[in-house]
Amino acid sequence: MCLSVWGKVEVTMNDNLEVYLGDPAEIPCQYSFTGVDEEPSRVMIQWFVRAAGNGLRMRIFYSDVSQQIIDNNTDYSGRIEVTSDQRGTTLLIQNVQLSDEKEFFCQVNGLAAGNAERKTHLRVFAPPEAPVIEAVPTGISVTNTMPSKVASCEARNGFPKPNITWYRNDEPLVPTAGRKYYPL
Repeated sequence: MCLSVWGKVEVTMNDNLEVYLGDPAEIPCQYSFTGVDEEPSRVMIQWFVRAAGNGLRMRIFYSDVSQQIIDNNTDYSGRIEVTSDQRGTTLLIQNVQLSDEKEFFCQVNGLAAGNAERKTHLRVFAPPEAPVIEAVPTGISVTNTMPSKVASCEARNGFPKPNITWYRNDEPLVPTAGRKYYPL
């Protein structure tokens, strides 16, 4: 008589991970097996990447009991390492770039225990350069009833695009229709 017992793989990942441009990103993937007497002796792990909004995924890593393969000819071939233990696996991406803002999938296959996957959305931030504030060199009209431009501010190379808030007497100025800003 042959009796087979099917189990279940449960995978846990963070929904989002936020890192700064140039820093390393560690994406953990924890897994467990339920409904089996003992954990599978053979577990296959694959990591995939997909640009947000794009249906196509690309495998970047594969491992099983006998091998670990970082896939060639991907944007990650020279920048990733994967470490694993009996509770999970971690994808380490070195020197994170703005183009790395994608979804990373961890797929775990425990053979008779089944398979499962989850994903983490990697968000990449770049702090802007110091803002450049320039005053209007012509001065401000005291007789004009319309508001006058007094200065401009530019913050470059930030991702996502930085927000700039102007203040007057320690109070933030808010935009309104027909005007750039007015005091609260």
